[in-house]
Amino acid sequence: QHDYLGNAYFGVSPFQVGERRVEWRLVSERSAPPGASRRERLARALASGGVTLRLELADYHGPWRRPRDEDFHGVVRIVLSRLLDGDPATLRFDPFRAGRGLVPVGFVHAMRRLTYASSQQLRPTR
Repeated sequence: QHDYLGNAYFGVSPFQVGERRVEWRLVSERSAPPGASRRERLARALASGGVTLRLELADYHGPWRRPRDEDFHGVVRIVLSRLLDGDPATLRFDPFRAGRGLVPVGFVHAMRRLTYASSQQLRPTR
């Protein structure tokens, strides 16, 4: 929570990708330099050579067995080029937009559907 690049980010529940049920994670390829806040550390990392994240997947084996690090395989590298200072009200995320055949499945995702829809409608416009 104190460093954007010092964490591994996991999807809360599995996704169906074709015939496979998978788990996703996003990891940084390097740590951030020192700074007073996580935003400052991220900005310094961008200024000192950039930030590259890997989106990885592993086969899902049920809620009681989390994949090990070696189970994850890279799918894509994401290169961040700058911080955006745009209007936060324009940001939207909806895991149910199943683009490219990535379909959220499972109990937790089912509970989230109404929450995401409600949060988008209740967001301030500015």
